Amino acid sequence: MGVCFLIGPYGAEASNERLWSDFVLNNIVKPACGEQFRAQRTIDDPNLDPSGTINSQILEALDAADIVCADLTDHNANAFYELGVRHARGKPFILVCRRDTKLPFDVQAYPTIVLQAKFVDELNIFAMADEAREAAVRTLSDRIKCLGLRLAEGNDDSVRSRTSESHIFKFYKWTTQYSVTIAKDWLAMQPEPFQLAVAAYEANGGDAGIEKADELRFLEYLVLKGSANKTYNGKLWCIVNRSNQSIEAGYAVYEFAEGPMVIDVSGTHAIDKEHIALTFDQPGRPVSIGRFHGDLPAYSYTVEFSRPRGAAFAGVLKHPDTGTLIGRARLNPAYGF
Repeated sequence: MGVCFLIGPYGAEASNERLWSDFVLNNIVKPACGEQFRAQRTIDDPNLDPSGTINSQILEALDAADIVCADLTDHNANAFYELGVRHARGKPFILVCRRDTKLPFDVQAYPTIVLQAKFVDELNIFAMADEAREAAVRTLSDRIKCLGLRLAEGNDDSVRSRTSESHIFKFYKWTTQYSVTIAKDWLAMQPEPFQLAVAAYEANGGDAGIEKADELRFLEYLVLKGSANKTYNGKLWCIVNRSNQSIEAGYAVYEFAEGPMVIDVSGTHAIDKEHIALTFDQPGRPVSIGRFHGDLPAYSYTVEFSRPRGAAFAGVLKHPDTGTLIGRARLNPAYGF
């Protein structure tokens, strides 16, 4: 019997994430696997790390599994990491997600089984209409059977990653040390009336009013001020075309105070020369600080990384609007890539 390795959000016992994972496993994946494949999760295998973190055992499981079913619901960080590893190994995978998940642009290019499920508060369970569940099981079963036949024939080219001798997979730990003067520098580039309003607000202990039209701008200032001199961590993976050194697919998951964020990454990565030029799109996000609430704008950043004499890649991150210093970033190769 083959193995269908399910990756996705697990969460703690009795959490909504665990309830969802159990629902997908028991109501969708297991019925779709039938007698041909054994459905397996990290948390169900005593030989794998129950925390779900990426380590050598999980990398081995991702490499050894006949099929990987990746549940991208809620943009779970580990699911994206593990999907990237599987994709780079050139091995077959199937994507699923709950209907309320908006997938990143590059992932949208792959067929995804959308599960029309919802959470029923009164029963504390996830549920799907019988017809929708049966349709999802049939679709997944058909794809599993198709991949099973191709594997048996030794031909899985239809799902094989373009990563080969012409491509290379890169995986990094991404750390950014934010500037001590990040908010001060940004504020100095804003209109003078806004600067005066901020000064009055801070001088009066928050009693002075900020104009309604300036509340979102002020919220961004508060976020930058709260980030000053802090260190934030994330992880980045990308697939690089060896011939033109372009990043053909790339994602980062960055850990902000309000939770992880999935970021699309593009640009170039010199294979022989120690240089990376990244462009990444940071989506807007809701923020609430005191009485101020709003959605911070999305930004597109470009940062140049270099690595002298084999050290970690280092680069300077600047604000796209003002050109002021955000912080200094480092990329360290991770997990042997």
